[in-house]
Amino acid sequence: MHVSGCTNQTVSNLIKGTYIATGTNHNKPVYKKEGSAGSVSVLMYYWDDSDGPNFSGWWFGPKVGGDQVWAYNESKASPVPPLNGWKVPWDGPVDSALRLTAAPAGGRSPSPPAPSSKRAVMPGRSSSQQRGRHWEDEDRRRRDEQQRAVQDQQRRAVQEQERRDDERRRREADERRRRERDEEQARKQAEMKKKREEDDIRRREQAAALAVRKVIQKVRVATPETYDKLRTDLEEALATHLEALGSQAEKVSQEAEQTLQQAQKRIDEINEKRAEDERRRVEDEKRQKEEAEKVERLLAAMTEDVSKAEEQVKEAQ
Repeated sequence: MHVSGCTNQTVSNLIKGTYIATGTNHNKPVYKKEGSAGSVSVLMYYWDDSDGPNFSGWWFGPKVGGDQVWAYNESKASPVPPLNGWKVPWDGPVDSALRLTAAPAGGRSPSPPAPSSKRAVMPGRSSSQQRGRHWEDEDRRRRDEQQRAVQDQQRRAVQEQERRDDERRRREADERRRRERDEEQARKQAEMKKKREEDDIRRREQAAALAVRKVIQKVRVATPETYDKLRTDLEEALATHLEALGSQAEKVSQEAEQTLQQAQKRIDEINEKRAEDERRRVEDEKRQKEEAEKVERLLAAMTEDVSKAEEQVKEAQ
């Protein structure tokens, strides 16, 4: 298989030449460009649709299935590389100048016949034959220099491609690290915002609970004269701060209910004691009045007896 005619000079220097079959990939042959030892490896291979239909077809690249490629043909039915329809670069337009031609049997281009012993340059040949040999050596030297220049150009192209790939990977890594850094910063900001909101809610709950508990404390020391008003104040405080109490609403409501029950019980005891004291006071006053009346009757009787006695004494005298 022979490749020629690419309009992209860099890619042309890489892929043009004669290819021989060296194996198979995805049930189709793999071709390798002939070249001297140490030259850039150029392969022509087929890749199926295991990575998706957009990646299925024939490729030029230094490695089967590698990331670096130079040309692409989307033909999938051909058992061998298509002769035309190749895109250069692989994601660009079709390069109509790039063509493949089938090599003769054996996979190699025919070599020129070796000169027979009769035509070999022998000592004492004419100067024109010597000049011809000189020009042949000169042509061979120029061809070797051109081949080395092409190989150097291919090597530089591969190095440039590798440099671009490294640069792309570095950019992708930098972008990934930037995204991770931004995501981490956003996560921390969200956590800080959530913590501030929770702190604000907690402060509002504590302030509301403190306001209600101040009224609860007054109810605990209420007297029968102030209990009704303080009970009303506590109910109004609960209604006003109920939403702000949040998670403490149930606990504070229970405290208020218990305080009202205890205060009511204490007020009832105070009222009972006051009633008992009043009953005793009334009884004491009644008993004192009765005793005073009794003393007055006794005094009156004694006074009467004394008067009678004095009269009797006067009569006796």
